[in-house]
Amino acid sequence: MKNFTLSILVLFSQISFSQDVVRTELVSFQTNEKNSKNITFTLTQKNKEKGIVIKAKKVNETYSLPCKWEVEINEKEAKLFVNKLKSAIVSCNSNLDADWITSNTIMKCSNNRIKIKMQQAVCVSGHQTGYFQKKCNKKLNFTIDKKTGREIVKKLNDLLNNNQKLVVEK
Repeated sequence: MKNFTLSILVLFSQISFSQDVVRTELVSFQTNEKNSKNITFTLTQKNKEKGIVIKAKKVNETYSLPCKWEVEINEKEAKLFVNKLKSAIVSCNSNLDADWITSNTIMKCSNNRIKIKMQQAVCVSGHQTGYFQKKCNKKLNFTIDKKTGREIVKKLNDLLNNNQKLVVEK
């Protein structure tokens, strides 16, 4: 009987202390670059803290393992990212050469498109760039058009600022 009550006690304590992570995929797209990438923006919530996870994977890597990146951004940084992206979309035109900088990203306007460089995102696939070389440490860079940028801003703004409930992903 003692073993039974002890196992139930352990089970209930494990359930009550477990942290559920709620994830909602917001935007997923493929970039139109020479080295195109699949980019996915996912909103996460642990307890009451929201954040963004940006996942990326190279599409056309044929001779070796493709690069993969995963970046986690907290809610404060995510709101700053959205504000900078919004101002980049509004201000970016073919005559402007400007930068918008956050602690994790650099956004640059070039040819009426926005180049985003994630400073803390390093390739996590664990492959090597060639024989007898170190592991790949490429940083995540991708280019988006204004339409895709507006879609990212709209979805992130809706969920970060309006405190909408997230749906549990199974």
